[in-house]
Order: sequence, then structure tokens, then C-alpha cells
Amino acid sequence: MHNSHGHVAMFNGKFWVSDFLQLHGFYPGISYRKLHPSYTIYRYPLSVKSVSIKPHATFAEYEAHYLTLLA
Repeated sequence: MHNSHGHVAMFNGKFWVSDFLQLHGFYPGISYRKLHPSYTIYRYPLSVKSVSIKPHATFAEYEAHYLTLLA
């Protein structure tokens, strides 16, 4: 767990997801869950438009979603 670069995950409304589905909660592995290292949560400000997107969207759909948020 001594990765100086940290770990990035996003919450999909049900699970935390990084390069895998984190089925055991916020921390990605047993060593993180034992040590409870500090963390920072980043999120869009409330003024950002909310646009829904289906869970299994294609790359093009995600790209369109992102561009809609920027408009």
C-alpha cells in the first residue's frame, strides 16, 4: 500500500470504481482498510449542470456527456 502516487476512484451511486469495482467499500484493498490512510474527495461544484448517462455507455456517449457539461 505504500504507493506514493495514491489511488483514484469514482463513486457510481452504488460502488467505488477505479480500475476495478471496489466491492468492499471506499478503500480499494485490505491494507487500505486496515490502515485507513488520509484521503481527499474532489467533486464538481453545485453550479455544474447535471446530465444523466446510462451505466454502460459507449465512449462516444461519455464524450457527448462531457461536452454537454462543458457547454
